[in-house]
Amino acid sequence: MDSAEELVDRDVAAGRVRATGTHSNNLVRVKRGIELKRALFQLMLAQLQQQRPGGGGVSFDGVVSMAYAAVFARYHDKNVQSTVADSICAIPVKSISDFFATINETGCFLY
Repeated sequence: MDSAEELVDRDVAAGRVRATGTHSNNLVRVKRGIELKRALFQLMLAQLQQQRPGGGGVSFDGVVSMAYAAVFARYHDKNVQSTVADSICAIPVKSISDFFATINETGCFLY
C-alpha cells in the first residue's frame, strides 16, 4: 500500500495531477468535500447561536450557499456556479432546525 505522499508524487512525476480519476485529484476532491461539510456545520452552529427564541428557523439554503461560496465557487466557472445555485434552491429542507430533525438530531444542546 502506497502512502498518500507517494501517490501524489507519482501523479506529479507523470504530469497527471489534474487528470480526472488520478489519486491526487481524488484526494483533492475528498479534501474539499470535508472542507465543505466543516464550513456548513460551522455556519449552521453560528446561525443557531445568533437565533432569537421564537424567531423562526434559520435558512438552510442560505448557509449551504455560503459554504459553497467559501469552498468551491473559486474552482467552478459561472455555468457550474449557476447550476449549483439552482440546485440549492431545490433542497427540500428549508431551515437548519428542519435539517437536524431530518437527520434525527434533537439538537437540544445547540440552543
